[in-house]
Amino acid sequence: MLKHLMEGSWCSLNLLLEGPRGTGKSFLAANIGLTNKFDFIEIISPESFLRLSDLEMCNEIIMRWKEAQSYSSSLIIIDDIEMIVEIGRSSLTISNAFTVCLNMEPLKNHKRMVVATTSDLAFLRSIKLEEQFFLSLHVPKLKSEGVAKVISQMFYIPLEHHTQVATTLAPVAIKDLIYILESATRKQDETSANGSGGSSITNIDTVYRLANLMLK
Repeated sequence: MLKHLMEGSWCSLNLLLEGPRGTGKSFLAANIGLTNKFDFIEIISPESFLRLSDLEMCNEIIMRWKEAQSYSSSLIIIDDIEMIVEIGRSSLTISNAFTVCLNMEPLKNHKRMVVATTSDLAFLRSIKLEEQFFLSLHVPKLKSEGVAKVISQMFYIPLEHHTQVATTLAPVAIKDLIYILESATRKQDETSANGSGGSSITNIDTVYRLANLMLK
């Protein structure tokens, strides 16, 4: 679905990624920035607002938003948006600042995409912030079918091992899955005289050892 959205025709797109902590929402948001061409990427996270008053928080949000909108194509990532809202003394004040920004029209011939992440969709609904997003996507841990799809699209593992690897690793966050498979690829290249540096994994035991270390 994300791929179809990115390929579509739009000038302003607000996307919310929601799901439990540790499922890879921030990873997916960052990956949108890495795999698409934006002139400017702004990352707004809770750490930036810890010592600010509500007024300072609102001014900071609006200032950074306007800076991003000055570029012909920009991506604004709001990580843990519910935590930013809750930092302020008045959740409503901070929420209103985001509502104003999310409804700003980009300049003519400009494109702006917003990707926010949250682990508390119920809270965003209670303050009517979810409805400011064009689309809300649930990000769960991957089941075996999802693991198999990632393997087939991004890595090479002998076909006879696909089902076993997918069943063993699932359920798993996409960020953890990719880290495990990329690490297995690097370790294989390090021990192989003919390491190609590609995404081929033939030593399946390395995958299982890394999974046991990370997912236990």
